[in-house]
Amino acid sequence: MKNLILAFTLVCFAAACANADNSGNTTIPAAKLEKMTGDEFNKRFMTQGTVNERPAVVDFNAEWCGPCKRLEPILQELAAKYAGQIDFFSINVDENRDVASELGIQSIPYMVFIPKEGAPQALTGFYEKDMLEGIMCEFLLGIKNDKVKVTYRDEDGNVVEEGK
Repeated sequence: MKNLILAFTLVCFAAACANADNSGNTTIPAAKLEKMTGDEFNKRFMTQGTVNERPAVVDFNAEWCGPCKRLEPILQELAAKYAGQIDFFSINVDENRDVASELGIQSIPYMVFIPKEGAPQALTGFYEKDMLEGIMCEFLLGIKNDKVKVTYRDEDGNVVEEGK
């Protein structure tokens, strides 16, 4: 019986240690990709002179969209990793056609990166986690990520690579 009580106590102690950070405080639950309506988006981000408490990533998607479904777990993971630093939102374009139309969204997934101050930037399409995290960190947090390789074509059509 003593061994059973000792084993139970050790399991409880191990679980408590696993849920604590170095300061002894319990870990904050992981942030989630918060659903948002078009009206909420307009009130929070489209109001003239708005300054955001934290930068944000807003993912415009639809349930029928394959790339959107592949992107969602990546955004969930990033939301948990950057909880308290960056807010993550999800807007279904089928349920919020007005805001999608106002923003001129013609293809999804469509992500808007909104800094605390300054002009938002948008990306269309699916991005792997490393690339997305690098873009997000550099634009929203000012952290340069050497893992990111950006490829684009210049005015003459030549392929230009930046980064890695």
